[in-house]
Amino acid sequence: MPFAGAIAIAVLLLVPCAKATSGGLMIEQILSDKGCGAFAGLVATTAGVGEVFRSFLEKEAETPDVFDVFGEKRARNAGLTIFCPDDEAVAAFTPRFNKLSDYAQVALLLYHGVPSRRSEEALRLINGEEVPTLDKGPLPGSRSMLTIDVYEDIVVLSSPLPSPSVAAVTEMVVDHDRLAVYIIDDVMIPREPEIGFPALLLFFGLLALAALVLAQVLLIFGDV
Repeated sequence: MPFAGAIAIAVLLLVPCAKATSGGLMIEQILSDKGCGAFAGLVATTAGVGEVFRSFLEKEAETPDVFDVFGEKRARNAGLTIFCPDDEAVAAFTPRFNKLSDYAQVALLLYHGVPSRRSEEALRLINGEEVPTLDKGPLPGSRSMLTIDVYEDIVVLSSPLPSPSVAAVTEMVVDHDRLAVYIIDDVMIPREPEIGFPALLLFFGLLALAALVLAQVLLIFGDV
């Protein structure tokens, strides 16, 4: 009986796990198993990032109406491409990452995802063009863009000014029908993350308020 009881408990423990994984791939585990342990750790501990990645891997039957992170409709089963910085690159960048705001951390991690599966051949055909990422751009409704170039058979990623960063694709480690994962040799930065868009909005808002107050003061004293 103790043996039978142990089997019953094991079955009860395993069944919920099966249900949990059937609804979507555990992206953090996939990344960790494929040599992206450090990046997977950041994805797992940064609120909301893993959920966004997984939303692009859901099956059509489970997502009758699919919207991207900006509320726009997107093609079903478009899949996902992740450019995963290797562990050495993440380790070197971690001290800077830890100083970023929560918003900037999310933006940086999502910048490494492209909302469609891109094969190696497709990446090379993009040569010289920009592709949208999962990171929201500096303006409402926009997206941060990533430039893909091919130099002497090496695929190179670059981000636009004012935060230029460059990384080379070193290996494709996942080639799934809805997921492609590539190892890159550096962390990509969409824009100066220390500032962040919310901080810029606050800054310009305060600047506009100060200008309004100054105008009112000049108007009052001008009438005296």
